[in-house]
Amino acid sequence: MNGRLLVYGATGYTGRLVASRAVSVGLDVVVAGRDPNRVHELANELGVEARAFDAGEAREALEDIDCLLNVAGPFRHTARRITEPEKLTIALRVTGGFSAGSLASSAGFEELGTLVRRSGELTRLERAMPRTFDFGAGPEKCLPTPMGALITAPRSTGLGDIEVYLGTDDGFPAFTTDGPTAEERARGQYHALAEVTGSDGQIARSLITTHSGYTFTQHSSVEIARRVLAGRFITGYQTPASAFV
Repeated sequence: MNGRLLVYGATGYTGRLVASRAVSVGLDVVVAGRDPNRVHELANELGVEARAFDAGEAREALEDIDCLLNVAGPFRHTARRITEPEKLTIALRVTGGFSAGSLASSAGFEELGTLVRRSGELTRLERAMPRTFDFGAGPEKCLPTPMGALITAPRSTGLGDIEVYLGTDDGFPAFTTDGPTAEERARGQYHALAEVTGSDGQIARSLITTHSGYTFTQHSSVEIARRVLAGRFITGYQTPASAFV
């Protein structure tokens, strides 16, 4: 198994359990936290590398890390919260190509124009202004795109100001086959970044990376069906974010 795992907050009770378990199953582990003495003591105990840094210094400390487990608490302090959220911005970064069906579905995007939510209402902007987002490999340009989150996100979050952006490798190329091959799906990744802006101007961001959207849909849709068939569901209309909270 390749790749390095960094456990941040490894010196806490749960962190020690997580770090010791990771070492016991043979992972290449780095333990980290804010207190250098406690981190180095644990590292010596487990026979692994130690790193001490504050969360705000994480970028440099994570340059050679493939997977991060953040178990540092208390989470009310270590997870940034926006007390009065006003705006949600969603940015998607897609690699691995598109299926013929996806391209057909996106054919009407240009006709819709640049749609956003403003004070709860769908609003068409005169110009499509690109924005840059960092999905982990530096700033990348994305364009505003009228995607489904403009409909579902207001219901999930209660926010009235919402924008959605999309970035791809090669735009929307014409496909001569039904869609990406198994090898292309295996190489592809989707990155989803959510940015919440508060009334005081503070911003909190969260980023997830998944397999190709087709692989993710393949697994997640069957898992949703499995839960519904087992009676684990909320009745009435639900968005993807509210169906299984």
